[in-house]
Amino acid sequence: PPPPPSYSPGAASSMPPYMPPPMGYHPSYPPPHYAHHHQYHSPHAPSGWACDYCNSKFNNWEECSAHEQTCAAKSYYDGRNSHKNAKGRKMKLTSFPADFYMDHNAEYAVNDDRKTYLLTTEKDKESLSDRQCFVRSHFVEVFIANKADMAARHSRGAQKLNEDQIGLRCAYCVKLKPRDRAERAICYPSSISRIYQTVADMQRFHFESCVAIPPKVLAEYKSFKTTRPRGVGSPQGYWDKSAREIGLVDSSTGIKIGEEDGKKAMLKQRKGATGLLESSEAAPPVGEFPPKPMNEYALPPAKLPPAELPPAELPPAELP
Repeated sequence: PPPPPSYSPGAASSMPPYMPPPMGYHPSYPPPHYAHHHQYHSPHAPSGWACDYCNSKFNNWEECSAHEQTCAAKSYYDGRNSHKNAKGRKMKLTSFPADFYMDHNAEYAVNDDRKTYLLTTEKDKESLSDRQCFVRSHFVEVFIANKADMAARHSRGAQKLNEDQIGLRCAYCVKLKPRDRAERAICYPSSISRIYQTVADMQRFHFESCVAIPPKVLAEYKSFKTTRPRGVGSPQGYWDKSAREIGLVDSSTGIKIGEEDGKKAMLKQRKGATGLLESSEAAPPVGEFPPKPMNEYALPPAKLPPAELPPAELPPAELP
């Protein structure tokens, strides 16, 4: 390369030697590697736009950008739950389940892998905060452990689990692989008195880190107050009493469903196909409005545009 303009032979002894630009330096912008056909995306590219987190395809930049703001895989890249995950890792693009799709308009999680139950009751709002009521009706599912659960837990060297023991799990990340779930996704409290603290740990470590919970539902959860009604007893006392009223009992092998009376009471807590209690999903009588959700913390229904009415029929013309 030519010497700089200020260079002169007489000043060579007083000036440092000229150094050429480092290899790979290019004064142009953007750098050439941006123009590589695998990395450069034109707004008019036939392949469209792809999400940077889950690789979902979109027809235009606006749709892709809106999706990336609430993408379920985003938290694995921005590190939202890396400090709370047991392994402290970020999910790789290849490990994110390709068949997992989040319905952003769904309020309740619906799972069909087994029979599940809810902790929510009509008396919750009289003794618990709005946020705890929401957790009991939306986030936590009660299930009965089977042999598959026992084998999976014992293979990890965790505390011994017994068949028919009651467990609690996050209702939204059931379809994710265990390695892809946030901490405290599934818990087995040893006694009824431990249910309150177990759910409190799930609130602290799991729910705000769970990537499967729709952002709309999580925002609604955060908006609820944490203060309880005045003049009531301790929250743990209510949790213990409520658990016994819905049919749970303590045993030498953990929490289980009681005998005849317990099974009858637990049937009322069965979770239905819509995510609500089956007892609240019964078809309403003809001419009446459907019942409101029992917990009264359902999200407001979407506003639909007014239906277009057909034009009124004109009366037949009279003959003269």
